Amino acid sequence: MALGVALIFVNIYLERHARRGAVKSLLVLSNRAIAQFHNSLLNQAWAKYGRDEWGKTRSEYVKSNGKAAALRHDVREFLYETAKSNKDIAAKLEKLLDTLTELSRMVGWDLDARVLEACLDSRIAIGRLKDVVFDDSDAAKDAATEHLMDADLHSQGVLHLLMTIAGVADE
Repeated sequence: MALGVALIFVNIYLERHARRGAVKSLLVLSNRAIAQFHNSLLNQAWAKYGRDEWGKTRSEYVKSNGKAAALRHDVREFLYETAKSNKDIAAKLEKLLDTLTELSRMVGWDLDARVLEACLDSRIAIGRLKDVVFDDSDAAKDAATEHLMDADLHSQGVLHLLMTIAGVADE
């Protein structure tokens, strides 16, 4: 009986160890696209608003539960113009979408439903951003702001969850 219990614990340990190794590989595969998009958006935002001001903007957006109207008009203009005409951001969004699609297929329901949820939420935001009619209306600006911010925040959530599961970040 004791040997059976010991074997169960050994199997659980080995499964967790193997899972961490697999998640580290998933992290390596997905980190580049997530980081490139995030860093590109961040660099532009910091150049325009500064690090501290952009941090406040991001916090305001999160506190409002993702309401574009919570952000100043100039911030919404900036994000709208970024989504509308920045080819670098558009290319990085496409790469991010491909990466998240692949990651959600690999992760499935087996690893951690929170990772799948964050992948899907980011993919939904990217899809909705692609559907925005860039007609310079306030509604278009709010939609672009919301979807661009959501794509970034949810993809960062994916990265954080993978790092936590892989044991390279704290919960």
